[in-house]
Amino acid sequence: MLSTRTIDWDLIAQQYDQIVKYTTALRLGTAEAEQVLRRFTKGGPKHPTYQAIEELGRVVRTAFICGYLSDAEMRKEIGEGSQVVANWNSANSDLFYGKDGDGAQPAHPAGGSSRRSGVRPGLRSWPEARHRA
Repeated sequence: MLSTRTIDWDLIAQQYDQIVKYTTALRLGTAEAEQVLRRFTKGGPKHPTYQAIEELGRVVRTAFICGYLSDAEMRKEIGEGSQVVANWNSANSDLFYGKDGDGAQPAHPAGGSSRRSGVRPGLRSWPEARHRA
């Protein structure tokens, strides 16, 4: 869906120093992301710096989309990367947890065994995993 809105460059320019201040504090670790987000999102109208950061995000997304649409090599590279992720996700059904890949399913975070208790994932050979699953 295409937006009919234009980028509010004046808002970004007005809030530029504040954007730099908050991003620097986050990068240096002098502020936590949760603190900054809480300040930006607490009741009332949106914080002007938060609005400017959203607007800057629109700029970045727009620039990326323009580059993507105009660069066939970039589209190919992203498509190949997406295929790798899809292949990995389909292989997740062949990941087993437990000693020697005994077929134990991954533990739910709410209980049972976990990686902290020394359980590590193991990947069986494809034919073996398909027959035992």
